Amino acid sequence: MLTLLAVGSWFGADHVSWQIAEELKPGAAFQVHLCRHPVDLLSYINAGDEYVILDAVCTGQARGRLLKIDINSGWQTSGGNSHGLSLIDVLKLAALVTEPAEKRVQLYGVEAGENTDQPFTEGEVRCLAEQLTAIMAAGSAATQ
Repeated sequence: MLTLLAVGSWFGADHVSWQIAEELKPGAAFQVHLCRHPVDLLSYINAGDEYVILDAVCTGQARGRLLKIDINSGWQTSGGNSHGLSLIDVLKLAALVTEPAEKRVQLYGVEAGENTDQPFTEGEVRCLAEQLTAIMAAGSAATQ
């Protein structure tokens, strides 16, 4: 089963992954869960299932850009920086107890931009939700 796990908070640009998840929930052909901390992901990751994990990132690129992140890159997402444990670390921990995570997990970041206190607009969220829907549909079709 395909599941979207959105890591975020109620604050500023970090809220964007939750906003996208809420935009996708109605009529979704996959499960959607909101996570406050990367460790929360461990409650949802099960052997054999497939996941798209979404979090806000700060890379210096254009605000609102959707970026695919390599799990083995050592990347630090906003959730990891603010909570002391990176999303990458949690995924590597999950890999110790399940199949290799990189075969079942796709990690995406939404560039928060320079002003991380600024929330995303409804239009930005809708556009990002459409992009992510296309990515998830392509990934789901590839595994069938």
